[in-house]
Amino acid sequence: MDAKWVAYYDGFAAHYADPAAQSGYIAGDKILDSSVFDGWVEFIQRYFSVSSDHYLLDVGCGSGVFLRRFSRYTNRLFGVDPSAQQIANAQSNCPSAQLRIGTAVDAAFSNIRFDRIICNSVFLCFPNMSHAREAVAHFLSISSNSAKIWIGDLPLPTTEMHGGSEYRRVGLTTKLGTQHYPPSFMEDLCKEFGVNYTYIKQAVNKASAAFRYDWLIEK
Repeated sequence: MDAKWVAYYDGFAAHYADPAAQSGYIAGDKILDSSVFDGWVEFIQRYFSVSSDHYLLDVGCGSGVFLRRFSRYTNRLFGVDPSAQQIANAQSNCPSAQLRIGTAVDAAFSNIRFDRIICNSVFLCFPNMSHAREAVAHFLSISSNSAKIWIGDLPLPTTEMHGGSEYRRVGLTTKLGTQHYPPSFMEDLCKEFGVNYTYIKQAVNKASAAFRYDWLIEK
């Protein structure tokens, strides 16, 4: 993740007490209701099927909004985030999780092989699509033989955007560049690595959008 994105989320982490707001989930001046995240995790769980024997890693865990909810299904919880302030908040919000500062290309915990890896609203912050390839390769290297990997909230290129695989659009809510992913990029990546994949139309709620999608990788 770009340093400017880390600084952006550091601001939310330091300013708010609410876990959702700490992770930047604010619409206008209103913090999103916890039911939004309850429903979001339930949607992911339909595909993820987390059980009590699974080791689950949240890459870019932020304040622990998702980890706390996945604790309903397993207590083998791990998280990394490049922001020290976010990790501190996550430790408070989800005390059962093992957490450390880390990135999508440096997310390992010793020799643990994860059965489930979630990486939500992170790929859009990458500096380029080559970094995305490196992240997926890393996830596969630290996951078990029957792992499922959820890469969520991938922005689609839309008709008004420029062509080119490295195109970054400046978003409406921030002045930071957002990386967009044609589904063909993710599909080609999975074929290269020899893993199964599913394109998932994102469930639209107050925290997600119709012009983004989710991607499930299964080893």
